[in-house]
Amino acid sequence: MKPDWFLCETAAQAVAGLARSRGLAQFVHYVTFRQTHADAEGWQLDGVIIPRWEWRTFAEDLEAEGARVLAAGEVKTRDSQEVYILSRKSDENTKIRDGLMDIKTLQAVNADGLEQWRPIMKEQFPLAGDKLVELMTVLKVSPPERVKQSYTYDEFLSDVVGKHPDLVAVDVKKRRHGLTISGATVEFADTKFNGVPMQTICVEHADPDLVMNVVRQLGLEGLDNINYIRAMKRIVGIK
Repeated sequence: MKPDWFLCETAAQAVAGLARSRGLAQFVHYVTFRQTHADAEGWQLDGVIIPRWEWRTFAEDLEAEGARVLAAGEVKTRDSQEVYILSRKSDENTKIRDGLMDIKTLQAVNADGLEQWRPIMKEQFPLAGDKLVELMTVLKVSPPERVKQSYTYDEFLSDVVGKHPDLVAVDVKKRRHGLTISGATVEFADTKFNGVPMQTICVEHADPDLVMNVVRQLGLEGLDNINYIRAMKRIVGIK
């Protein structure tokens, strides 16, 4: 039977401290981290998703900083197109990518300003009515008066988001250059929010100390730390 710490919500911190703890050597064989494919949804510990800590910055020009990032290892580049759903009532991360409704919620912010995010939904369209209600709860807005059994992608954007005064859909294009530095996932990306170009750099890992070490290693600690949703709201003018 796995110990209690194995299922704790902040398992990432427990794992990070495991090797330094006395009397827990017999549990080391449980610890097998791997990143999921593509979007790196989260770290997993024997199949349990562990929230990651994230540092991110945005600016119109991060070419010099991005060059330092890209020089630090083997880079993989990929393009994506997504639709983010912004709420005037919430800063949770909700987007549609590859036909999936994808939600991550903010779990904690530490003393360094790092944010810990946990994936809570990946649902295909048509989106079931109960999942729509769950999404609207995350966005802190009311669902339609009469919730349908399901919603196609177009119905969701036109009938739900398009008609709600507190929701806005933002078209996002990304060219993402990703690599691993000292075990952390690092990304330099060119983005467009409704056609407005911005650049972003991100460092993430389950261990917040490792994230900050890599941020300092890359000379990024003087830049503002801001997540996708807050940056996007600033750019498209949503308060």
